[in-house]
Amino acid sequence: MHKLLAEQGFAPEMFAESELRVAVAQKHILEHFFAGTALPLILHEELAMVLMHQGREGEARTLMQPICKPGEDGMLPPSRIERGRCRPAP
Repeated sequence: MHKLLAEQGFAPEMFAESELRVAVAQKHILEHFFAGTALPLILHEELAMVLMHQGREGEARTLMQPICKPGEDGMLPPSRIERGRCRPAP
């Protein structure tokens, strides 16, 4: 199927975006089976990266908003700020 779509001019990023959106939308599965793991964060970050590569930074930041909460120390992990997925608190 992916080959057929690629032959019709659909970019691979479109496949990644759709697959990642399906995974991110499965909140009940992520919360139940993957609680306490990095998988939900990884899925959100990967989808945000795809969106940013497509020039859709606003959409990427909106997606990351629930993830961009400071930890118990009140700080965001520097890697999220450096990659542009989260903005530091003012």
